[in-house]
Amino acid sequence: MSEDYKEKSKILFDKQRERVKKISENRRNQEQTTKVKEENGAPNLHRCHNFGEYTTKEINKKQEKLNKLYSKLSEKEKETLAETYEFFEKFIKELDWL
Repeated sequence: MSEDYKEKSKILFDKQRERVKKISENRRNQEQTTKVKEENGAPNLHRCHNFGEYTTKEINKKQEKLNKLYSKLSEKEKETLAETYEFFEKFIKELDWL
């Protein structure tokens, strides 16, 4: 029985060792990939809900366009937009409670 116990514990130990090796290897690969991306000047990517990935530069361009459009609005349109924004903000908060 002790031989059987030794054999099972050795198998479990070997499986654990392999698992730790894989985790270490994955971590090293991930660090290497990040390092290569940084060296190559890869852009920071932002995950946007329903819109895929955008770089910081693209997001800044879109923000500039929005600011230009907003500056063209009349005061009445700005008030309406603010009211609409407040409504949707409250609506989304209520949805979170459901």
